[in-house]
Amino acid sequence: LPPATGKLTAELKASGALSNPLLTGTASFRELAVTLEGFAQPLQVKALELKLDPERITAAPFALSPEPGLSLTLSGSVANYRTQPAIEARVGGGEVPLAPLLGLAERFGVKLLGEGQQLAGFVQPDLAVSGPLAEPGRMSYAGTLKFRALSVKVPELPQPLEVPALSLQ
Repeated sequence: LPPATGKLTAELKASGALSNPLLTGTASFRELAVTLEGFAQPLQVKALELKLDPERITAAPFALSPEPGLSLTLSGSVANYRTQPAIEARVGGGEVPLAPLLGLAERFGVKLLGEGQQLAGFVQPDLAVSGPLAEPGRMSYAGTLKFRALSVKVPELPQPLEVPALSLQ
């Protein structure tokens, strides 16, 4: 697990083998800061509420700040967390800059841009994400991305493509 700081309050019950326990209960985190390799600063979460049962961990909606001034709202669950973890999550929030989101996705194994491609501007996400955590390439995405001041640069075009507004579903 990555290094983390914060306050944890938990009411958990463990049963089964010590090497692979079955957990039930709740866990609450406050002022959570998680340090991930490749990130200039820790990911920040002011409050996170988790419900655990033997086959699923569920997170109530919470705000994630990968850098100051950037906040995403997430919620979801991880099924089969003891054997083959699979995620079902929602990602939303207000309008945010694209650059840090692209960096965040890449650090989690999702490379969205090819060689020589650049994307700049702002996006307001409302996405559902699901799939196996061990295989980011098999994740599925559904929802809406609303872009503003979008600039797309690809090697095949002499000038960047400028798009004032775009909504993708």
